[in-house]
Amino acid sequence: MINDYLFSNLSRSAQEFYLLQEEILQGKFGSSGDVFLTTRALADRQQISIMTAHNVLKQLCEAGFLELRGKRYFLSYANIMETHTCQKNIIGLIVPSLSNEFYASLSDAVIKAFRTKGYRVIVLSNDFSSKEERKVFSLFAHFSVAGIISTVPTSPENVSLYRDCTLPCVLLAQSMDNCKLSSVQVNSFVVSQKVARHLLEEGYRNFLYLGSKNLSLDRDSRFIGYHTELKHNGYQLEPKQILRLSVDSKTDEERILQLLNKQKEPVGIFCFHDLIASKLYQICSRLGKHIPKDVGIVGFDDLSFSRTLSPPLTTVRYRIASMADMAANLLIEKINNPKTPYDNYYVEPSLIIRESSCFSQHMTTKEGGNVYANV
Repeated sequence: MINDYLFSNLSRSAQEFYLLQEEILQGKFGSSGDVFLTTRALADRQQISIMTAHNVLKQLCEAGFLELRGKRYFLSYANIMETHTCQKNIIGLIVPSLSNEFYASLSDAVIKAFRTKGYRVIVLSNDFSSKEERKVFSLFAHFSVAGIISTVPTSPENVSLYRDCTLPCVLLAQSMDNCKLSSVQVNSFVVSQKVARHLLEEGYRNFLYLGSKNLSLDRDSRFIGYHTELKHNGYQLEPKQILRLSVDSKTDEERILQLLNKQKEPVGIFCFHDLIASKLYQICSRLGKHIPKDVGIVGFDDLSFSRTLSPPLTTVRYRIASMADMAANLLIEKINNPKTPYDNYYVEPSLIIRESSCFSQHMTTKEGGNVYANV
């Protein structure tokens, strides 16, 4: 059994997931193939919110305990029963957030990649917390998973957690210094240089960078590539031109608004990911700033909504499914052969140019070669 201290410190959805999977394995809900509880019935039975019940059902499906057919859930744990005492085909996947569209897409790709290879995946979130990350690792150890895929931005305080982990582990969309772990990453540095060149070619001469609060600038290869290329072309990003943000923070939203209000000339902005870029769209609308005439925006990840924004978002695209499949192959190889040497693998992304950064379409040249936006 999981120890009481660990259990009491888990999130409510993680606690319910653990309790229910034990009850399912004990046959308290019937046999594999039987109808399971509805979301409402589960919420009433466990005295939890509808949202928590929905998240628990999703985790049970992803872990192979349930199967969603139409609008009803059915027990499907026969294969789990066979492996419960010897979890040779269970993989632990840790993500920062299940409500974030990028990590939800990444989780889905990982689950599909392992499913085709005969593995099941347990997905747990650390909610961007180093403390929670340690609890998730302990929970994976309790489940006796065969290996771990981590998509969590690494932090100095948790380097020892990965370095001392006795389970095979592969980093996906992340890297970590001082740890002998294989990783699959996007070559962010080179494509971020392309972003800077693109904004320069479009005619922007004022630049900002909106990064992630969960990643320091000295570890942010997107910032480093962008900053390096701008500096090479004679433009220095000062601290006042850089913000590190959390997507859901109202305070950070105000910080972006204040920074944009200070811009007296057209500005090109590179965002750490599309979610920050979409927030920037909303703020531009509030301020009455035109995209791309006043503000040019480039995102990262090419999430589904990026094409439907008005104007469509220039962003960086890479094949998540290919990355997930590569990570799955690396982890399975490590499980089967623990002496497999570690290595870092890079996926080459593409810059997808759309209207949000096409400043040159709105420019005309006046006396002295100065560039002005057409109105």
